[in-house]
Amino acid sequence: MLNKRYYTQKEVADLIGVNPGIISYWEEKLHIFRPKKRGARKLFTGTDLKKALLVKKLLDSGLSLKGVKKKLEEEPLEEIMPEVFAEVANEIKEILDDTLEELESLRKFINERTNNWNSSRDH
Repeated sequence: MLNKRYYTQKEVADLIGVNPGIISYWEEKLHIFRPKKRGARKLFTGTDLKKALLVKKLLDSGLSLKGVKKKLEEEPLEEIMPEVFAEVANEIKEILDDTLEELESLRKFINERTNNWNSSRDH
């Protein structure tokens, strides 16, 4: 899903974890998206998706929408985005590490149960 050329407003919202109406609100207030319009649908690019993720991260860090707008006006997106994506990469790594630990624990549990079942069948 992350290699598409265009994303609907709902897809962008789902991918970053906000309500689709929030994307419209950011579009209106921040003027950073330039979606294509096909009929009544708005189609966003991968760059728009990254910008939306950036806005969400900045808001989650405690900035107000006004603060986000000011930051975006003062600093080029190219300078802000690597920092945010590094944070996202770290969060993803932590989630994957936790998942790996859980899977390893589950694998051990299944092996123990299987061994116990096999040894009880042999007797």
